[in-house]
Amino acid sequence: MLKSVNLSLRHGNSPESAFAYAAYGMLLCGELDEPAVGFQYGKVGLAINERLDDVALRRGWSTSTPCLYTTGATTGRA
Repeated sequence: MLKSVNLSLRHGNSPESAFAYAAYGMLLCGELDEPAVGFQYGKVGLAINERLDDVALRRGWSTSTPCLYTTGATTGRA
């Protein structure tokens, strides 16, 4: 996932970048205790996903994004 984020930042986004950014955002929210930064990466992932209209991937996120919503509520950005 980290390699995907780095490649996307260096060379541009692909459909898989959306998942990589969102997953990195969840890692930042949890293990790395950087909720504000994690929330921003999560927002980028969701924005890319919505722009590409990847409904299948978005459905898979419904159970894995509570951190992003909780962080948004905590930081006032939800």
